[in-house]
Amino acid sequence: MSRVVLIDEVGDVDAARAALAAHPDVTVQRADTLPAGDDVVGLLVGTEVPVGARELAALPAVRIVAATATGYDHLALAEIQARAQLRLLERLRAGDAADPERHDVDAALGRF
Repeated sequence: MSRVVLIDEVGDVDAARAALAAHPDVTVQRADTLPAGDDVVGLLVGTEVPVGARELAALPAVRIVAATATGYDHLALAEIQARAQLRLLERLRAGDAADPERHDVDAALGRF
């Protein structure tokens, strides 16, 4: 089973689960800190959670890093973009379906 981990105290884990409902082999869980492991395929992180080369090294299977709010100064874009299989989303927010800036989650995640 693959995991998507939400590390954002105000993030809506139920909305993330609903957005990934088409992927039954993916679980969504909340965490207080960045996880490690080869079963983590996605990170949904708040602005207080930095993601760089060291964090990515502990997550070899990560395919997506999403900021749960606008802004991405906490994300090391060069390191994230250097990983060919990884996609970066600027935003993934519940209730943004009518927002033209919202990205298509299914297209970003692909098939696990």
